[in-house]
Amino acid sequence: MGTVRQIAARSAVATALAGATLGLAPVAGPAPAASAASPRATAARSGQAPRARIDRKHRRPGCGSFCRQAGGFGAGPGPAPPPNVIIPRQTARITSSGTVFLRMRCVKPGGCRGAILLSGSDPPGDLGRSDLRLKRGKARRVEVALSSAGAAYVRARGRARRVFATADLVKGPISTSEPLTLLAPRRRARSRAAPAAREASAGAPAGREARSKRRRPGCGTFCRQAGGFGAGGGNYKPKVTVVIPRQRARVTSQRTVLLRMRCLRRAGCRGAVLLTGPVAAPELGRSDLRLAFGRARRVEVDVSAPGLAYLRRHRRVRGVYAIAVVVGVADPSASKPLTLLAPRRG
Repeated sequence: MGTVRQIAARSAVATALAGATLGLAPVAGPAPAASAASPRATAARSGQAPRARIDRKHRRPGCGSFCRQAGGFGAGPGPAPPPNVIIPRQTARITSSGTVFLRMRCVKPGGCRGAILLSGSDPPGDLGRSDLRLKRGKARRVEVALSSAGAAYVRARGRARRVFATADLVKGPISTSEPLTLLAPRRRARSRAAPAAREASAGAPAGREARSKRRRPGCGTFCRQAGGFGAGGGNYKPKVTVVIPRQRARVTSQRTVLLRMRCLRRAGCRGAVLLTGPVAAPELGRSDLRLAFGRARRVEVDVSAPGLAYLRRHRRVRGVYAIAVVVGVADPSASKPLTLLAPRRG
């Protein structure tokens, strides 16, 4: 028996050495089954809550991606296809917020969705654009937002003719309107009774005492140093920056005069305005100048004491010129001949 056991033990040792030499792994027991639990169950076992799905609602702006990229149509060959959006000839007024309402009707099955663009012919350019959503057969007024440059263009001229509205749809050909006319916003009427009521309620003095406390127009360093232009020779025509039309104005009892003028410089007009009279007359006055582009307004100019005395002596002075000197512009802008009237007596 001892010999048999020794032979069996030696056989086992030889088998183990042969397996190690050949690289064979010892036979192991059955491996534990891999866990097939989902990440949600794993997170639940670890005490973490599953990630919730967040639905973010993006609010559409007035002019979306398609609206901003619309345009650049060009003229196609052959006859134009029938329009999907009918925009008749009309006259519309711009609101104080810079929008305009246009009448239009959709004739496309399934409705019309896209963008509405406003373009002018003089000068050509994009005046405004907005998103477009219309149901078929339903005529309605669509609000279109004007750009800042487009609103300023219409305000400067009061009225813009030959404006065209183009409906660019997501699917389908474009539709162009008949010539439109845009009107500038209405000017708010200033009540004359309101300041008097405020002065009476606050106990402010009335009449000349109240008017004498009004702030006079200023004249800064540039305004005081402006002048000494001289006469240009040859056929040189200076570039007009400020338009001052022919007009007649009366000097107030506070020694000021209001003159109508308009700025043609896109960056605005900042400088001084000077009043010069006939050869024998002294300098009549000067004041600071600040005007926005394209905006026509009345500018208050301070009349000098010698100029006021000259006006009171002659009661009416013709051939007066207002000269606008703008910072950064070499050429001054001279007005048409003006007529100044002396203050009313009494």
